[in-house]
Amino acid sequence: MVVGYLKNVESTFNGEKKVYKQGAICFPLVPKVLITLTKNRKENLTANDPTFFINMNKDKNYPGPKSRIGALWLKKVEKQDSPKFGQDYLSGNIETPLVANGILYLSVFKVEEPKEGEQPKEWDYEILWNPPRPKQEDNSYAYQDTYIPDNYESIDENEPF
Repeated sequence: MVVGYLKNVESTFNGEKKVYKQGAICFPLVPKVLITLTKNRKENLTANDPTFFINMNKDKNYPGPKSRIGALWLKKVEKQDSPKFGQDYLSGNIETPLVANGILYLSVFKVEEPKEGEQPKEWDYEILWNPPRPKQEDNSYAYQDTYIPDNYESIDENEPF
């Protein structure tokens, strides 16, 4: 499911031209979040170090620091039967208290060139949500029956709740 976009933005800061990636993430039933990617400036990056950090843009009236909400790692599509085999993409996550495990998994792919007759997109990258895959099936918490505690008292049918 496509949940957002990124585009290359060019701005001038202190007389120096900078290009960065800016966009938005919009999950169903959640307000849109504006984001910016910043490149990891750590020297001698290892495979465990993210390539980019995901930052939530702050409101102009918010005096606090910028919020780093996630990270992305540069990868290649390795699945040989995939139409995108060999293509570079970004894979990572966002940390949020809005979901059960606190992590939303994402992939970022470059937008393909439009086919003949199609309008070009206004963005350069699409952000896809990747639902977590279960590592192994565990039915120990599966719904079995309604739990009624031993000290349960009946509710008066005339009460509103």
